[in-house]
Order: sequence, then structure tokens, then C-alpha cells
Amino acid sequence: MSRATNKMLQDWYNEFNSRFFEGRLPPDIEVRFATSEDDKDQLGNDCMGVYVHARKLILQDYGMREYWKMLKMNLLHEMVHVLLPDHVSHKNTEDHGMVFQYQIVKLFEKGAYDGLL
Repeated sequence: MSRATNKMLQDWYNEFNSRFFEGRLPPDIEVRFATSEDDKDQLGNDCMGVYVHARKLILQDYGMREYWKMLKMNLLHEMVHVLLPDHVSHKNTEDHGMVFQYQIVKLFEKGAYDGLL
């Protein structure tokens, strides 16, 4: 399989926003791979992706370009953070608590993970 590109990440965001979030997410969120040192600092050492609320930006791990299914699953995860702006700090487990998990279950029910797991 070929490597995913920034354009593909952005296209997936737009597609998933339409199909699984009913277009409720902002269209101006930038989605791209973390390549600069600043991006890598935002991403951290143990994350595949991160939503940077202040920058309206979803960053994905550049090393994951060949793993489309993982990228898509992680993008869906980060898109839930976009949907729930109070759940973006990643500083405590509440950021991935019941409200967040409820949205993940809704994505499963809508078929967002079909073919990815």
C-alpha cells in the first residue's frame, strides 16, 4: 500500500465529518502529518495523533504513513476531541471519560470502524 499524504488526511477528515459527524465539525480544521520540530513537540513521544485546539490542527505521526487503517482510526478519535472541545487537554483521564467514550460508541454504531478493525 502506498503512503498516506496530507491531502488524504484532510480528505478523510472532510469525508468522516460528513458521514459520521453530520457535518458538525468545523471545516477549517487542518489535518496533516507532524514533520517540524514544533509539530513533533505537540505530538509527544507516545502519541499517534493529537488535536491542538488553539491551532485548529490535528497532527498525525509521520511514521504511520503506511498504516491507513490506524491513521483512520486515530483520526476518528481526534475528531471526537474536535467535537468535544472541553476534552482536549490530555492531562487527565476525564478527557477520555464517559462523554468521550459515548461518542466513540456512537461512531461504532454508525459503522465508522467497519473494515478498520
